[in-house]
Amino acid sequence: MKNVFLIGAMKSGTSSLYHALAKHPQVATPKKKELDYFVKPGQHTTYSSHFNITTDTSLTLDGTTQYSKYPQFRHIVESIFFMNPHALFIYLMRDPVDRFESNIAHHIARNEGIDPASWRDSKKTQSALAYGQYYMQIGPYINRFGPHRVFLGAFEDFISDQTAFIRRVCQFLDLDMNDMELDGARKNPRRSTNNADKFALNSDDEKKLVREIQPDIDCLQLTSNLDLEAWWPRYRCVRDHV
Repeated sequence: MKNVFLIGAMKSGTSSLYHALAKHPQVATPKKKELDYFVKPGQHTTYSSHFNITTDTSLTLDGTTQYSKYPQFRHIVESIFFMNPHALFIYLMRDPVDRFESNIAHHIARNEGIDPASWRDSKKTQSALAYGQYYMQIGPYINRFGPHRVFLGAFEDFISDQTAFIRRVCQFLDLDMNDMELDGARKNPRRSTNNADKFALNSDDEKKLVREIQPDIDCLQLTSNLDLEAWWPRYRCVRDHV
């Protein structure tokens, strides 16, 4: 039984991709997308007991984005590796500025301790910055499980052609896409935020965020085969791969 983890990034289309994959007859999902099983150590239930596994099931799909929230949760990688060193991971990444703005808007809309006028001073702002440093989040999984077990994708690629993107994910998971029903899938996951994305950085704050994120983007470009500069033109992406 394959264990597949759609671990993030938060506000990067994970819900849309999760619900699309969940329609496949060979995919077993938990009762809720965010299972959070590995967030708290010492679980007293078996991992597989949380999934509706049938005779058709070939893989379980866990859509917990908490698993890519380092340094808030430092033990996740080793906990998953201990359970299954052959686990597979899917990680979607959105332009870090757009993702940051969406993350802050999410907190503001839910009254979660961020005021639009004083967002710079909030602890949640630092967390939102960390969640958009994609190499810091996914690098430990690549190093522990191997790059062949991690699917990296750009959110912008996903929304430009959802069917083609899902086809590549299915190839990664060894699933027959012909068995899927995509008619009800959202064609534009960008609209899935219920008009909450109304927070925007000013020009100075945006430039500052880009400078802070740039070293992480460089590491990510060296690790992946994605043309990040094509999807995220505001960043200078290194070209030489190692």
